[in-house]
Amino acid sequence: MKAIIGAHGLWDIVEKGIEEPENELDLTVADLNALRKKRNGDQSALSIIHHGLDADMFEKIANETRAKDAWEVLKNSMIGVDKAKKVRLQTLRAEFESIVMKESESIGDYFARVLAVVNQMKRLGEKMQDERVVEKILRSLNAKFNYVVVAIEESKDTETMTIDELNGSLLAHEERMKRRQQEPVEQALQAKLSFNPKGNDKGERGQGHGRGRVCGRGRGRGQGRGEGRGQGRGEQNSAQQYENRSFQRGRGRGRNNYGRKFDKSQVECYACGKYGHYSWECQTKNVNEETNLTEHKEVEAETLLLSQKKGSIEEDITWYLDNGASNHMTGDRSKFVELDTHVTGNVRFGNDTKVEIKGKGSVVLATKNGDHKILHDVYYIPKMKSNILSIGQLLENGHKVKMEDHFLWLRDREDRLVAKVSMTKNRMFMLNVKTAEVNCLQACVKNPSWIWHMRFGHLNFEGLKMLGEKYMVNGIPAINHPDQLCEACLLGKHARKSFPKVSTSRATKPLELVHADVCGPIQPQSLGKSSYFVLFIDDYSRKTWVYFLKNKSEAFETFKKFKSLVENESGYYIKALRTDRGGEFTSNEFQNFCETHGIRRPMTVPRSPQQNGIVERKNRTILNMARTMLKRKSMPKEFWAEAVACAVYLSNRSPTKSLKKITPQEAWSGWKPSVKHLRVFGSIAYVHIPQQERKKLDDRSKKMVFIGYAENSKGYKCFDPIAKKMVVSRDVEFEEDVSWDWSIQEEESYGFLPYYEENENEEQEVLDENSSEGPQRFRTMSDLYGATERIDGENLFCLFANDENLSFEEAIKEKKWIQAMEEEINSIEKNDTWEFATLPSGHQAIGVKWVYKIKKNAKGEVEKARLVAKGYKQKHGVDYEEVFAPVARLETIRLLIALAAQNRWPIHQMDVKSAFLNGSLEEEVYVEQPQGFMNEEHANKVLRLKKALYGLKQAPRAWYSRLDKYLKENGFSRCDHEYALYVKKEKDDILFVCIYVDDLILTGNNPQMYANFKRAMAKEFEMSDMGLMSYYLGIEVKQSGDGIFISQEGYAREIIKKFKMMKIVIPLLLQWNVE
Repeated sequence: MKAIIGAHGLWDIVEKGIEEPENELDLTVADLNALRKKRNGDQSALSIIHHGLDADMFEKIANETRAKDAWEVLKNSMIGVDKAKKVRLQTLRAEFESIVMKESESIGDYFARVLAVVNQMKRLGEKMQDERVVEKILRSLNAKFNYVVVAIEESKDTETMTIDELNGSLLAHEERMKRRQQEPVEQALQAKLSFNPKGNDKGERGQGHGRGRVCGRGRGRGQGRGEGRGQGRGEQNSAQQYENRSFQRGRGRGRNNYGRKFDKSQVECYACGKYGHYSWECQTKNVNEETNLTEHKEVEAETLLLSQKKGSIEEDITWYLDNGASNHMTGDRSKFVELDTHVTGNVRFGNDTKVEIKGKGSVVLATKNGDHKILHDVYYIPKMKSNILSIGQLLENGHKVKMEDHFLWLRDREDRLVAKVSMTKNRMFMLNVKTAEVNCLQACVKNPSWIWHMRFGHLNFEGLKMLGEKYMVNGIPAINHPDQLCEACLLGKHARKSFPKVSTSRATKPLELVHADVCGPIQPQSLGKSSYFVLFIDDYSRKTWVYFLKNKSEAFETFKKFKSLVENESGYYIKALRTDRGGEFTSNEFQNFCETHGIRRPMTVPRSPQQNGIVERKNRTILNMARTMLKRKSMPKEFWAEAVACAVYLSNRSPTKSLKKITPQEAWSGWKPSVKHLRVFGSIAYVHIPQQERKKLDDRSKKMVFIGYAENSKGYKCFDPIAKKMVVSRDVEFEEDVSWDWSIQEEESYGFLPYYEENENEEQEVLDENSSEGPQRFRTMSDLYGATERIDGENLFCLFANDENLSFEEAIKEKKWIQAMEEEINSIEKNDTWEFATLPSGHQAIGVKWVYKIKKNAKGEVEKARLVAKGYKQKHGVDYEEVFAPVARLETIRLLIALAAQNRWPIHQMDVKSAFLNGSLEEEVYVEQPQGFMNEEHANKVLRLKKALYGLKQAPRAWYSRLDKYLKENGFSRCDHEYALYVKKEKDDILFVCIYVDDLILTGNNPQMYANFKRAMAKEFEMSDMGLMSYYLGIEVKQSGDGIFISQEGYAREIIKKFKMMKIVIPLLLQWNVE
């Protein structure tokens, strides 16, 4: 019942109840609506409780009108039942400790008996961790599993081992023990008898006089009571006894010459493979062969049942197929194309010796027809002299194994024969196969087939060949499949089982059905700070579009952009959108938008995204291509978005099974695409520098890295790793067989920031005037905390100013910046900040400048632009006097958060818009008219400031004085030890307000005081009510019923990137004295 109530989001109401106000007339409309919502939730919870009770229990709560009261009654009534449960639990605990495995009991039956007790204990509230159950089972197994228990305890960590893992291991060992019990019978059946004696027999089926016990199985004619076809049903001590016996009991009736000696001409020797004698009669048997029938000691560690075979076979190409080995293994490191040396462990042999695992990786085997087979998860064990193929691992990976008549057939998932291996004389299956060499593509990169393979994002060669042979694109040469193997494809494309097709129907027109899916989060973030991407696929043409998102919640706005784009391009309208049931696709606004535009929403069933198979497979294909392209050029992972965009661009120009002889691009647009312009992703690009941007002796091109194709122009996107600048150019020369040496970069992340030449401007003057001469010492933590107590105008400017180095001339080219500047001017004029005046003699007009991207939120997104005065030109005693303005110390903010968390108070946040414009000035200050907003009627005049402006040295002081005066007039008291903290008390109610420049946080025990304060502030100043505090001074805050949680992940990442320490594990050397 508690789970059902919690699923409806009503448990807090049941647990805490509802606090009814004394007078509803005092409530605001919002508070009244919230109270009504809680009351409705209370009644819903009470209804759920009623429906979950039988008649007797219902009578106990029939008179209760609140869910909390009803729940308390039920809890009190269950006290007696709880006592009974405790008694039952004690009994089960004793039973659990005393349970042991019976001698005749199987592993499956014993596990079922133990888990039945465990499940009963869990239902009664006992916490049963897997570790406790695993240890119990291991110490209660019967004696025949003693060595298994020892092996498991030595090779595995029982603290992390799950019950299912233990069950699987023990079942496997139990199966091996059953198989060994049958070995005496299996070893007796060594002679393959196939005979058809000459005489009066007339065929295969005959008439007989009963049954007999003979080695073999078969039927035939003969006077003797025996069996034809060479083999009978039964057992016999030896083949010699069979040869000397002339009258055998068996099925069949016929004639035979009694006493005639057995003809061995059809008997095959297992030692030499020749006919006419048995293996024990063989004269050419290799006496140097060691036995492989070792004494098996089953352990849970990686098990190997073969010892080294001495002989003339070339061990380097020989792989032993072993059904007792749990993993593929080899001791030859040169066989690996990929090896993870961090994987370690031990392998225990049948003679109880152990060898150490030094890694795990992939091995490529070359078949006779030139194809290659990849073995994944192969253990590297240097001390091994043989190569082992685990039959169990092959079966697990989808292969099929059949053993019959001394042959082993190995087939792949498509039931194609991979190998047919004959059994050797010592009952082993040896496969002689060479390891494929993974050639370095640098040596053969001049091969055009390889070039186009990489240009198409490592598209398979059959697809490349199809593009040219069927004239699906223009500009591609004839493709031949090279003999070499592409290492990047091996490492970047890991095969999986494909998703099943849920429908064979196809759209008949463009946009009749669109498939969509969001993929992510992907770490690290891309150059553009994206963590997700969304794919849209047109079912008719199979063309794909990709958009990159910072948050999943952006999917709705992205879909609206996509809809406008494709409907405008095609002239068709989207009729259906198929997605999974992710929250980004099921929001109310998304659903309402689709209903309004008549878009059907076929969705997958819950937790089955595979039903959206088309886009799921495309996700896999695109990520494989992106991963492979990055791996091929050893590029940082931050370029994943560029690689994905390039992969989508290429996939739209690649063949697909869903279309015949055309590409998705042609199916969508109607024109055959050209691929002459394609180049290898990540290769070196030399970008031409325009004449107006270089001097006479400067280089005419710059070395960069090619990262994709421009979307809206015919050009290449190139990235400058040194300047961290991206450009689009059509004048590019490529070195496709050369890669950038990313190891020389000091940063792990390459920020996607515009690059500009440093100019000698006013901003440079600010930095020069404030720069200190000589080296600075490292500051201690006490220095840092002390500095948080006050802030002046210029430091404030630095605090809020972003490193976005936009000039006014560049800003006016973008509509968003023009709008931002107009909003700033309107805000200043609305506040009556200045007036036109003639500059008096003896005064100097202070310049102003535009600063863009001032503030950041938790994700680093910019919000504002600001007109700032050049306060560094002010003169003390003339333009300003007092500049000190207190701000809250970090300790105060943390203490306030802790106080709120302790008392379960919410913390709200408000922001004063253009706060400094509210501060009144005591001095006469004149500024120049802002650039772009010169008044032609007053062209020769300046602006006299009535109120403060950002950048003025006294602006913080003026704003603080204004706010301090207002708060004191409205009943607040300032803390004597923290001038940025104010408190207001009304009887038992209290409200705290903490100030940091224009950011205010407030908390207290009465929501009504919150509301009153917010309304009063909004009347006095232009405010932004930001609701519950989530981000404050670089601190990320999360408020929930469990408490208040703070972190600074975004700030920490920004600082680490700024100082180029992303790859440094330990920032400073230990014991290093920075003094």
